Amino acid sequence: MRTQSIRIALAIVLLCPLASGQWVQTNGVSAPGGTSCLAVSGTNLFAGTYGGYGGVFGGVFLSTNNGTSWTPVNSGLTNFEVHSLAVSGTNLFAGTDGGVFLTTNSGASWTAVNNGLTDFHVYALAVSGMNLFAGTGDAGYNNELAAGHGVFLSTNNGTSWTKVNTGLMDTSVYAFAVDSNGVGSTKLFAGTNGGVFLSTNNGTNWTPASTGLEYVRSLAVIPHEASGTYLFAGMLTPWVGEGGVLLSTNNGTSWAKVGSGLGSYVPALAVSGTSLFAGTCEYEKAGPAIGVLLSTNNFAGWTAVNEGLPHLYPLDSTSYLSIQCLAIAGPNLFAGDRSGGVWRRPVSEMITSVDPASSAWPSDFLLCQNYPNPFNPSTTIRYALPHRSHVTLTVFNTLGQQVAQLVNSDIEAGYHETKFNANSLASGVYFYRIQAGGYVQTRSLCLIR
Repeated sequence: MRTQSIRIALAIVLLCPLASGQWVQTNGVSAPGGTSCLAVSGTNLFAGTYGGYGGVFGGVFLSTNNGTSWTPVNSGLTNFEVHSLAVSGTNLFAGTDGGVFLTTNSGASWTAVNNGLTDFHVYALAVSGMNLFAGTGDAGYNNELAAGHGVFLSTNNGTSWTKVNTGLMDTSVYAFAVDSNGVGSTKLFAGTNGGVFLSTNNGTNWTPASTGLEYVRSLAVIPHEASGTYLFAGMLTPWVGEGGVLLSTNNGTSWAKVGSGLGSYVPALAVSGTSLFAGTCEYEKAGPAIGVLLSTNNFAGWTAVNEGLPHLYPLDSTSYLSIQCLAIAGPNLFAGDRSGGVWRRPVSEMITSVDPASSAWPSDFLLCQNYPNPFNPSTTIRYALPHRSHVTLTVFNTLGQQVAQLVNSDIEAGYHETKFNANSLASGVYFYRIQAGGYVQTRSLCLIR
């Protein structure tokens, strides 16, 4: 009876009209330079903005009610040109044109943490376990190998930084992606004007992970059973008229374009399960492939999901969408635009409207990386089943001892998620493992108090 009810409910969702769903603008973010980055920490949502007008406006804004309202939280922040945000446990870091700033109280006060940085233009931040990475560089389009630029590593929450550039042939760094696919195989990717670079030892050494790629402005990874990882790169190509997103299934050895027709600038990528969202803009014209785009069909193409988004950013009397950043917070996707606004729309509404069949019935088993990661105290784990299976999902410590069993039952085919609350556990690295029929997969997660 329960299975029949689920099928009836699913049928109702798939048959209902979908045109009514659309983006909703949130209220309170005010920055003439635009919204540049978004970050999620528990129930808090942060928006970083460009300063504009000489950098005297903007900064960081906080919403505690899912974007219904925003409050500026800039006490101690001496540079309001914010390019990046990163969460590590209860710490929030902001990368600005004045270096890295840290808050431990949700933005009530900020402290500069720049000891060891030789370049204060911080365009990218990433967290991998206990490591914090900062990508710095030049705002221009030239491939650069400058003495002060590059990747910096902190193992003490920004108290001190060490440059980790060996093998990095372009030191203007604009994007990071962390792939924790499995046990002991963490990879860090860096996007630069000179392409993508890969480090498997926390930045000690870098190797090129692209051939012919230039002007990478966003990166994302999606675990995939067959290839291990799908690595995506969003490009900036203002001179040739078409940018787009490239996909590598072999850690950057080769790349292929995902669909076609995207705007010439893809500054934002966001992952929800096995779906990829791209935030795009265009330097010369508006069009159906500008704004927020979604790829769900084995990443063969794109569908615009812009209902409710106006053409916001004027240039030479032509209005067009200019999405700068994306973030998944709970059930919603948030998008920041160049006009300074932040928009919200349910993820499930967009995925179902684009490809109901693929979102309901996956073709392969899959265990996704938990999000957020690191986390405190709870995180979400998603998995996919191509057919009904008995599923066990368990969490272990580094000694191999089971600390939690999240699932132990027969589960219907489809995409599923479960919450893991680690209130009773100490900080550290843990592992979660799924067994479904003959499918077994293990991934790592990091709890930071």
